[in-house]
Amino acid sequence: MQLFNEDQHFLTVEGDNLTLLAPSDVQITIGIEECRVVEISNAFMRCAAPRKQPKPGVSGAEVPEVNVTIGNIMETLGYLKY
Repeated sequence: MQLFNEDQHFLTVEGDNLTLLAPSDVQITIGIEECRVVEISNAFMRCAAPRKQPKPGVSGAEVPEVNVTIGNIMETLGYLKY
């Protein structure tokens, strides 16, 4: 679980060879809300995070999960507590 300060505006997801992707190829969600992709570099993706902690997308969870979807592949990266 990562702590996320509400004063922060962006969430950064690290990876490799990400410049092969277009922002329209990627969807990042925090719980039930979208984190709009604003930048992709070779080593990271950055998205504009919701201002307040979203509700979890997983039944029974207390904090929202971070999901990254590329094409038809979805991975949960962890949980984010505001």
